[in-house]
Amino acid sequence: MASTWSGTGSWWSPSLAPLLDWARGRLHQPLSATDLASHAAVSPATLHRRFRTELGTTPLAWLTSQRINLACRLLEAGEPRLDTVARASGLGTSANLRTHIRRHTGLSPSAYRGRFTTTPPPHGVLRISSAKN
Repeated sequence: MASTWSGTGSWWSPSLAPLLDWARGRLHQPLSATDLASHAAVSPATLHRRFRTELGTTPLAWLTSQRINLACRLLEAGEPRLDTVARASGLGTSANLRTHIRRHTGLSPSAYRGRFTTTPPPHGVLRISSAKN
């Protein structure tokens, strides 16, 4: 990891940015805090302290939040298959996806997709609004 001025009173602080970028590119793969520590060439305990200090969270909580964010983006893009979203985001199963999306957004994945989709419905499919005119 590259060393940079942290601006927080310590002279040099290796940045987590390269590690975070590396992990974001592999969210679909099984990743653990130990995998992150290994890639960063630090011990799991050191990585945990760095995440707490710099991000205010743990490595596992950060990975989970990144996976949920990716799943939400896939749902917003209109991906209809929950098992595809679950695998692509690293959440594994559609059951696990439903649990995390509901906990994070208060909505089921289908309701979330319906509310936040950014793609128009396929030609010939009408989207019915429940709003009264």
